[in-house]
This record gives sequence, C-alpha cells and structure tokens, in this order.
Amino acid sequence: MPALPTTDASGARHLLRALLRECTYLPDPAARIYVHRHVLRRFREYHPPQGKHCDHKDHLENPAFSPQRIRGALKNAWKGLNFLRRVNEGEVAPLQQLLLLTYGRTGRRRHELMETLLIPDAVGESEAVRLWQADVAATLDPSEAITSIPKAVAEAPRRNGMPHKYEISQRYSRLRALLESQRRYARPVELRRAKLKLTYLEVPLTNIWMRTFPRKRERNMVRKWYASILDKVFPPLPEDEWERLRDLVSGVRKWHGFKRRRPAACTTTTIMSDKPSVRLATREDVGAILDLIKELAIYENALDSVQATEESLAATLSFAASSSDGSSSTSSGYAKTLLVTAPEGEVAGMALFFNNYSTWRAKPGVYLEDLFVKSKYRRRGYGKLLIQELAKEVQRIDGARLEWSCLKWNEPSLKFYAGIGAKQMEEWVGLRVDGEALTHLAEGKAASAGNE
Repeated sequence: MPALPTTDASGARHLLRALLRECTYLPDPAARIYVHRHVLRRFREYHPPQGKHCDHKDHLENPAFSPQRIRGALKNAWKGLNFLRRVNEGEVAPLQQLLLLTYGRTGRRRHELMETLLIPDAVGESEAVRLWQADVAATLDPSEAITSIPKAVAEAPRRNGMPHKYEISQRYSRLRALLESQRRYARPVELRRAKLKLTYLEVPLTNIWMRTFPRKRERNMVRKWYASILDKVFPPLPEDEWERLRDLVSGVRKWHGFKRRRPAACTTTTIMSDKPSVRLATREDVGAILDLIKELAIYENALDSVQATEESLAATLSFAASSSDGSSSTSSGYAKTLLVTAPEGEVAGMALFFNNYSTWRAKPGVYLEDLFVKSKYRRRGYGKLLIQELAKEVQRIDGARLEWSCLKWNEPSLKFYAGIGAKQMEEWVGLRVDGEALTHLAEGKAASAGNE
C-alpha cells in the first residue's frame, strides 16, 4: 500500500526533500537540528508503518490517513517551506520566530522543557503521610480548601479577615525559584510575553454584593492564574545550549555566519553570470517545475486542485535536449516551459506555453498557460524577461499573436500586463468543459439549450 494517495505521493517526497534542503541553509546550527527533526517527525506521523506484518486495511480506515487529512498536512508543509525560505532570505520576523521555537521560548519545545519544572521534589515518608492527611481533610471538609486545582498550587494558611492566598507549592522548588528570578530580572517585552509581576494570587473574601465569595469562582480564578503563570515563565535551556549562546553574545565564540548556498548545476554552461538567463526546460527540471506549479497554486489559494506529479509532467511536457540524459533532440510533448535562472543559479520563475492557431490569419501563435516568479525574485524584471522570450518565440515561428488569461482579482498582474502593452479582450468570454461535463460531452450525453 502506498504511504500517501497516488496523486500526492511524489509531491510529498519532493516536498520533504525541499524542506530538508532548506534546513541545511539555516544560519543557526541548533535551528538546523531542531527543524530537521521536526520535519521528519511530522512526515512520519502521516506515514503508516510498512511491512508484511502490518494490517494495511486498518490504515485505510484510520481517519488520520484520510486523503483530506493528508492534503491538509501537505498544505501546511508547503507553508512551512515558504517560511524556511523567508528565513534563509534574511527576513527578520521569520528568523526571530524560528529562534524562539528552537530555544524553547514558544511552541512544542517550550512545553517539553516545562515538564521538568512541573515534577515535584522528592519527599520523605513522614512528609508524604502529612500531605496525604491534608488531602483527606480537604475532601472531608470542603470549607477548609477548594479542590480540583492544579497540584502545583498550594493555599497559604487562612487568617481571619484576610484574603485567601494561593502560591506555587513548596514541593515545586525549581518552579518557585525560576518564577522569582524572572519576576526580578527578566525582560519579557523582548520575548513577546507579558512581564511577570506577582507569583501569588489573592482571592477576596466577598464579591461585589458583599456576599461570601463563591467557591466555584475561587477555583476558576486559581486555574486561570496558574495558566497565566505558566504562560509567562521561560523554562531554562540545557547547560550546553546556554553556554553556547552566552559565548556567542560575549564574543568568546565566533559566529561563522550564513552557510553559503551552492549554485544549482547548469546544464548548458558552467560560467556564472551576473544577469538572469532564460532557457527551455530539460527533463532534469521536472522537480523545479512542479515546485513552481505548487507555489503558484498557493498564491491562487488552489493547492488542493493540483494533480500534477513529476511523472505526469515528464510524460506530457516537451523538453529541450540535454547532455546528461543522452538526448540530442527536443522531446515531444503538449507544452513547453521557459525557466528564468537567477544569477545565484536558482530557478526563479517559469512560463509554461503551447502553440495555438489563428484561422483568419492562417498563422500559428503562442498561448501562455501560466507565468510565475518566486516572491523573492519579483520586481527584478524576471516576469518581463519571460514575456519577451515568448514574444521572440512568436516571431521565430512567424506567428500572429501571443495571448493568455488572467484572474480578475489579480490586480498586480493586470497592471503589469497593461504596462507591457497587453489589451484586455472585453468582448470575449472564456468557456471551459472539464470533469464529468467533458465525459458526458464526449459520450453525447451533454444537455443542449439549442440545436447549434
């Protein structure tokens, strides 16, 4: 049984490789390890066990492995890939968020570090008996103390005429010491959390109507206060991580900077240029094309509609000759892809197109199916460069026109197209038949409103 639906399996493998590749470029070594483990753990959670002793029928019936659930997880993974790319591009906000996740200031690791603080101190036999007797007394006489509150919270001895006071139990000495230390010295404003002002809670004796304060309300206040305390506290890091950060801040240890990214291999030339280049895609570019298609789908909020895989693209696209696979001529296919490569060697965008025909002029033409440039390479003229190459292609085949469609809500693209001389065809209406309607039409079952 495949680990994922067949429409998503190859895309998931490609996405996993892209995520792990981005991990290697992160500027902080601890962040590289943290994100690498996180990515593998998340993918394994949605990968059912494989083997002859595994019951694949149970996995098919498990809601965790449903196609809808997996596609939702893949969508989140694509968002994570975009997040890592923004980090590697040097954006401050994503980089700060990544460091907060890595060093346990927020997220899953923070909860893992907090677990060590919520373990009570070891007590002797006599102390254990005293605590048990106190619990029994509170159960037999609810007026003495409220029940169903966190174990780490203890009520101070009550005094007549004084508010009830709650604080962290003496048995949780590490948590108490950390709270007091952060109350005095921490600067939570820099870490996106409110400052810890008090380490205890006082509950009034009466409410606003001068009646005895409700016990249920008192219990809820204690729970809310305890949750807010845990939300404001920052668990200490392991000693080796703390010492490394301290040495980096003090200058004892030198930071080696960003890891240099190796340029992508170029199939046509080994000379690096300071200008972007445009070329026809080869069969080795299928993975990059699929990556761009999915990024385009995310931009248009239609990732769930992508059914393309590396196999289907390789079977249906036309590719330029490549020396690596031994081909000496352009392969046959239904569409071609122009790729623009940035000076750094990375594929920055694509223009996927095919030939159409003008019956009135009896000339071929070019129809641009999709034009997309990665967000970090926009406003560099890469889109215009791709359009210019398509215009040259029309001239090369002695064609009549270059045309394409654009979504009405995509105003930035419409303004860009108007700026290069494109005109909107107001008198034309786009029509399409696909899915079941296409099947019915082919079988002669399509409903018709007329006899034309």
